[in-house]
Amino acid sequence: MEDRQDRSQAATALRSQARIGERARERLAAIAVVRRAFAAGAPGKAGARRGFGAVVAGKRGARGDGVDIDDHIRLAVREETAASLGVAGRRLGDCMAALLACGHEATRERIALRDQAVQALWEFVVQREAVGLTDHRLLEQHYGVTAELWRRMGASPAHPIG
Repeated sequence: MEDRQDRSQAATALRSQARIGERARERLAAIAVVRRAFAAGAPGKAGARRGFGAVVAGKRGARGDGVDIDDHIRLAVREETAASLGVAGRRLGDCMAALLACGHEATRERIALRDQAVQALWEFVVQREAVGLTDHRLLEQHYGVTAELWRRMGASPAHPIG
C-alpha cells in the first residue's frame, strides 16, 4: 500500500515539475526578449542600462555583499514585465486562432471574436512598446495579424448587427 502511495506521489511530483518546467521556459524566453530590449537602452534614457546583477562600485547592499538593492528591484520589475508580455502574447495567439477558425463571413460571432482580437492586439502592442520593442512586423508573421485588425486597433468595439 505504501509503495503505491509513494509511486503516486512521485508521479504527481513529476507532472508538477513538467508544468513548472513549461512555464519556466516560457518565462525565460520572455525575459530574454526584455533583456535584449533593455540592453539596447530604454526610450528617453541616454546610454544602455546596467546588466542584471551588476555590482555597483561604491555601493553596498543591506547585507554588505556589494550588490546594489536597486538591481534586485530592477530585475523583479523586468521579470514581471516579461511575464505580462508573455501573457499578452498568449492571449493574442488564442484570439487569432479563434478568429481564423471562425472564417471570413461577417457573423455576430466573428465580429465579437474580431473585437476581442483587436483588444488583445492593442494590449500586446502596448506591452511591447513599454519595453522598447517598436518593430511590430513580427506580429504579422508570427501571429497572423491582418490589416483589418491593425486598422481597427484603438477603435471602440463594433455595435451589434441589426
